[in-house]
Amino acid sequence: QGWVISDYVTVFKTEAPEPPKLEAPETDDEKFVKSLLEAGFPESYCDGLLKLHQKYPMWQFVPVKTGMDWNYVIENESVIGRNLVQNSVNDARKSTDSKAYDWTTDTWYGFDGANWVCAAPSYIAYDRITKKTMFGKNIDKKVPMASTTKIMTAILTIEYGKLNETVTVTQNAQNVTGWQLKLQKGDKISLQELLYAIMLYSANDGAVAIAEHIGGSVEGFCKMMNEKAKQLGAYNTNFTSPHGLDNDMHYSTPYDLAIIMDYALNIELFRKVISTHSYTININGYSRSLNNTNKLLTSLNGSVGGKTGYTSDALSTLITMADNGEMELVCVVLRTYGRNIYPDTTALFEYGFDKFKKISVDGLETSEDVGEILTDQDGGYVVLPKNVEFTDLKMELIPDDANNGEATLIYTYEDMPVGSARAKLSKSYIKEHSVKIEVEDDGDEKKDS
Repeated sequence: QGWVISDYVTVFKTEAPEPPKLEAPETDDEKFVKSLLEAGFPESYCDGLLKLHQKYPMWQFVPVKTGMDWNYVIENESVIGRNLVQNSVNDARKSTDSKAYDWTTDTWYGFDGANWVCAAPSYIAYDRITKKTMFGKNIDKKVPMASTTKIMTAILTIEYGKLNETVTVTQNAQNVTGWQLKLQKGDKISLQELLYAIMLYSANDGAVAIAEHIGGSVEGFCKMMNEKAKQLGAYNTNFTSPHGLDNDMHYSTPYDLAIIMDYALNIELFRKVISTHSYTININGYSRSLNNTNKLLTSLNGSVGGKTGYTSDALSTLITMADNGEMELVCVVLRTYGRNIYPDTTALFEYGFDKFKKISVDGLETSEDVGEILTDQDGGYVVLPKNVEFTDLKMELIPDDANNGEATLIYTYEDMPVGSARAKLSKSYIKEHSVKIEVEDDGDEKKDS
């Protein structure tokens, strides 16, 4: 039986067999989630990581358990935490600009066995004793630095200003945007109170008021800032404002900011200001209490203080100094996200204090060319990974030009500078090289004759 469709076509009714049930192939997203679970990620992380994977397919994700448990948060579709590797390790090894090598473990920055040090794209740990970079990533890369700019503003305020002077606020200072005291044209406030306001409260209007008072104008003050930066060796830094609001020509590097901070820490008043938890200012006779925005001042053991910062371009930034009784470290973290600035910075200090040691050269140097280590002069220390011994170092002796019987000893490990010392030359060295000089002089005289 069937149905006649036309004179030529008849459709017969038959029982069609059921099609075989085929399992749908795994999608790329399903494969990615499966790989996360196999790698050990908690299931609750997978949705957030999948969104990131869809947006940034080249990123790799590694689960990490730290002392803070799973230190990983998703915020604004960007990673907060230490569990992200941007590009693969092999890609990092091939990269010419990542500077991600960790010479303490012969791996690339971020790795120490299975633990990540810091997820930020730019950071540095800088030792104040030896004036050396201990470890870091993209330490010479120019990036916006937000309100960490105000460290230089504070330096010039202390060095060039009279802190008891009264500053009259201008319309230009009133008009500045961002975080501010909401100063009004004509307001009167002391220079010292403005110093505390920019460093504790990050007041942008206070920074402009300082700049105009000391430099005559914002442009004039920025010229002073840039001159000071060059004096300190911060050659990859350029200031266009005293506050750090976004500008394409306003930038610095982790290394430059570390040496600027290192210099500032030699100023007693600067250290006092950044270590202050709260301070009361007076504007036109009315008092106002300001609290320090740096949360590490209370949460990080040994913290002396520092400066926070944030703009939409710079993201979160933080410069901090901490002292564990043996080493003084300056840590700079740039271009990280939100609250991750604090765990990232804490991780750098924990890593630095845990993995490195400071050793006095005095009593350890055995070269026959060295008579005595001058302990009353700068240096005299090396900072090494804890699994490295002093005997593993190479020493280069550089005699003074003044022919005063003294020299500088430069120590390196795996071609990395780790410290220096001043020393008196041994009698045998002086005698041997004095003979050589006399012989050379005689030879020159014969040639001249």
